Amino acid sequence: MFATAKRYWKTGIDVVPEFLSRSECAALSSNIQQYRHSHHLSVVQRRGPVRPLQYAVIDGASFDAVLSNGSDLVAQVQAQLEGTCGYTLALIDDLQAARNINIMAPGGQYQWHYDRNLVTAVVYLNSVDGGQTEFYPNYRLRVPGEHPLAVQQALDQWLLARPIRNLLGSRLAIAPTTGTLVAFRGNRTLHSVRPVEGNKERISLVLAFDRPRARRTRASLNAYLYEPGPSPDVADADSVPDTAAA
Repeated sequence: MFATAKRYWKTGIDVVPEFLSRSECAALSSNIQQYRHSHHLSVVQRRGPVRPLQYAVIDGASFDAVLSNGSDLVAQVQAQLEGTCGYTLALIDDLQAARNINIMAPGGQYQWHYDRNLVTAVVYLNSVDGGQTEFYPNYRLRVPGEHPLAVQQALDQWLLARPIRNLLGSRLAIAPTTGTLVAFRGNRTLHSVRPVEGNKERISLVLAFDRPRARRTRASLNAYLYEPGPSPDVADADSVPDTAAA
């Protein structure tokens, strides 16, 4: 394995400033705003023990309708990630969760969680006050077996506790900066988004990758992440402190 890939798996995270230019981000943001002129985006809100979930999202079913060059952008990110981690990757098999556009109004934030997939990419389309993504890379104890959900959730909840995070984890906070790409080990990295401050929305692209043919679809998890209204049960999630979000 190349030195870059070894470093990535050891650190659990890679940051690429100016992955997209300001003009590219402006064009993508313009496409998103045009879409919103004719489509109402509901705000999804969920309670959490430490930090709530409060955001609007355009999911993968509408991704191509919003971004005319969406496929080219995904291919560009995929090539970057494959070079970083040293593996062949593919978008996860869940159409709704594989490609998202996340929009957080001032006050919006995202719960602590692990993703369901191997590698997650976040591309920030603008810079805002607050809204930092907090990461604890390579911070998870995995329980072997096919369905160790209860034990895994208990371990995840224990690792979420602030004293344990301060003792065992290494926190990294990354401010949203126009064009920056962050790649990280999704299902091994505890992460969250701090409240957005100021008067600007925080807009980011979130792409979920895994090894080809990995099965990552979770129907009840998708209901939790994308459907406004009362919070559904997350019965088949891949173990989570708060959301097990992708």
